[in-house]
Amino acid sequence: MHTRVDGRPFRWPERYVQIMTTMITGLLLALCMFFTAVGSASAAPAFSDIHGHWAEPQITSWMEQGLIKGDGDGSFRPNHTITGAEFVALVNRSFGLRQAGDVPFHDINETHWAYSDVAIAVQSGYISGYQDGTFGAERKISRQEVAVIAVKTAWRCFRR
Repeated sequence: MHTRVDGRPFRWPERYVQIMTTMITGLLLALCMFFTAVGSASAAPAFSDIHGHWAEPQITSWMEQGLIKGDGDGSFRPNHTITGAEFVALVNRSFGLRQAGDVPFHDINETHWAYSDVAIAVQSGYISGYQDGTFGAERKISRQEVAVIAVKTAWRCFRR
């Protein structure tokens, strides 16, 4: 507990604590996902290739929470880098985002597995794509892009 200048105890407002907890958790989740270079976000009940991997406990936890789904072949590819599509799917699941908008990018269409996640990310305002009108769903996401998404997502949570 903090103390005010006049000696009275200070407590952070509960809503502020909730917002900050969500922001910090989301940022840490995003950074962990990026730096552990985890696999994709399609469907699989268990992962055949994570046994003994240093991130196995975290991957298993996220799988149990429904945040990650792995590849359709039962693998997760824990040593591969994450793409833009995989990352927005993770952010949407982590924050419970579900409201979709229009997708203005010409490099992704309705048949892409992450189309609805991209639509949600656009509506939520944390992605805007590249100047050439693309999103780069299958492009490896950079640290800078992760940082921008983390800040925009944190700002969205803080504004509530």
